Amino acid sequence: MKVFQIILLLIVCSSCSNEPEFYSSKSFKSLFINGLFLSKLAKNKIPYQLDSYMGEEYVLVHSNFKKELLKLRKESSKEGRLLISISLENKCSQRNLAHRFKVSEIYSESVVKGGIPAVRITQKDKNSKSVINILNEYEWRCN
Repeated sequence: MKVFQIILLLIVCSSCSNEPEFYSSKSFKSLFINGLFLSKLAKNKIPYQLDSYMGEEYVLVHSNFKKELLKLRKESSKEGRLLISISLENKCSQRNLAHRFKVSEIYSESVVKGGIPAVRITQKDKNSKSVINILNEYEWRCN
């Protein structure tokens, strides 16, 4: 009987690991870059959780996704530094364009600069075929 208990204990302990179950990464201070990063995690179907510790925000992922998290974090940081602002005639067009981008899984941010409504996207996204096609459409425009 004792032999069985020892074998059972060895099996249970061998499945234990010294690796942490979760990996945390500090959130970006830039709201645009942080939103871009979270949208990339979601687009890549990486489950995440937001946490806060001593006034700092963190993104937690299972340790199995550590490599992907680091790659997406680096991409987001690089892409989020080169932004394009698309100025629009009115808030209705701004709302519709932001919705079109969301449906097409293109991260954007609605802003007002000097009283002019605008939508921000990354330079990389602006040069993509899907954004060019959306900008050439007339359905999202309000007159």
